Amino acid sequence: MTYGSLTGPLAGILAGRYTFRLVTLIGAVAQGLAFVIAAFGTDPYFVSFTIGIINGFAVGFLQTSSIGAVSQYFAKRSSLAMGMAAAGGSVGQLVVPQILRFLLDYYGYFGCMLVYGALTWNSLAASALFRPLSFYADRRISRVSLHADGLWKDIDSERISECDDCTKITPDNQSSGAVDGLKGKETSEISELTDKEGDPDKISNNGIMNGELISLDVNFGSTTMLGLRRDGVPKVDDTADNLRHIKALLDPEFTRNPRFWLYAMAILLANPTVHNMVMFLPPYANEIRLSKTQASLLLSVGGFSDLVGKLSGGILNNLQLIRTRNLLGIVLSTLCIISMACISFPCYGSLMLMSVMLGTLGGIYTGINPICLMEITGTNKFPMAYTLAVAIHAISSLGTPMLAGVISDATGSYKMAYWMCISMMAGGAVLFEMEPLMTRIMTNRRKEQNNFSNNKIDNSLSEIEMKDSVCVR
Repeated sequence: MTYGSLTGPLAGILAGRYTFRLVTLIGAVAQGLAFVIAAFGTDPYFVSFTIGIINGFAVGFLQTSSIGAVSQYFAKRSSLAMGMAAAGGSVGQLVVPQILRFLLDYYGYFGCMLVYGALTWNSLAASALFRPLSFYADRRISRVSLHADGLWKDIDSERISECDDCTKITPDNQSSGAVDGLKGKETSEISELTDKEGDPDKISNNGIMNGELISLDVNFGSTTMLGLRRDGVPKVDDTADNLRHIKALLDPEFTRNPRFWLYAMAILLANPTVHNMVMFLPPYANEIRLSKTQASLLLSVGGFSDLVGKLSGGILNNLQLIRTRNLLGIVLSTLCIISMACISFPCYGSLMLMSVMLGTLGGIYTGINPICLMEITGTNKFPMAYTLAVAIHAISSLGTPMLAGVISDATGSYKMAYWMCISMMAGGAVLFEMEPLMTRIMTNRRKEQNNFSNNKIDNSLSEIEMKDSVCVR
């Protein structure tokens, strides 16, 4: 899990240089190979290398590219889309163990690994559906024909009417017009397209869609839109420098943003605790002398609740009743209170309540967490920002379980490990609630800088006027 998170930045760089589809395909192939190769392993270290490192590498590619791609496809219902994408992992946690148990019983270890490796290759078909945004743009605008003496547009109105997000595109005297097909009301006009060199294939324009088509499609590859050919196919330039995708990880637009680092500190504290507190339930249940059946049931209930939480979190956030960052803070605060009560009075009923709430509220937290990051960085910067967030999560996930294990061994109980996790979760909740304060501080600072700049300009103008008046005299 940690190794997969550490490969997130590499996946983000490759997705920026090439496409999300290619990165997802690489992850799908690598995951299947990991289990097929593991089938021939007889040494524990060999199996750990294949399933742990190679499969972790594949999971990192699949997770990062999948979330990044989903963030680009949806604008109106992005919270629900993110929740459904995250819920896929919860479904896998419920279904895959049963499949593996069945395969082990009937085919043994060798056959189980081979069959499961083949099953994972089915994700290749899903990866192939990560089409670039220009593919859907071509379906909305069926035909755009350019002539040397002007621009005329022949719009297939039936295709436009099929899209929920589209508004009608109306030509304007066959020379210019408002194109709202891709971005709706937010899209500005194409005011002028001229043929500077006399070649209809070499069109100079003032920014198609006000740059919106360019900024969206660049996340699916390194190409840059140059214009439209006669047949309406976008022309691209793929000669961009490869290093710019690595430099994008240090893009000052979000790495110099205090709100991003406040978010990073919050997930550094909260993310590993939400996941580890569920995993600590079975050993803690054994510690208070519950049966093994009861201990395993706690984990199963938590997995099902996690699925419900991720789906309901997307729906809840999509209603926009409360800001995402405030919702995250409320979820973590509620988890802290419930966990403290359950740990203070340990029994089967309290642990079952804790499992349900950790699964449900933890699922809500996991499902809408990327939405909070998207609100901070914007859609275009989200893929690279998400890769950094995944790397930060990996660092925390590596250290938190080890620290919890040391505390449990030193005290002889998992109770102190739970109190450590609750304290970290409370810190994350406070940081999420501090984000509006940080936004207000940044806004006031910008106003002060603007006022200072305006005053400086006014003083300079006053000095110039005084010098001019002296010269006139």
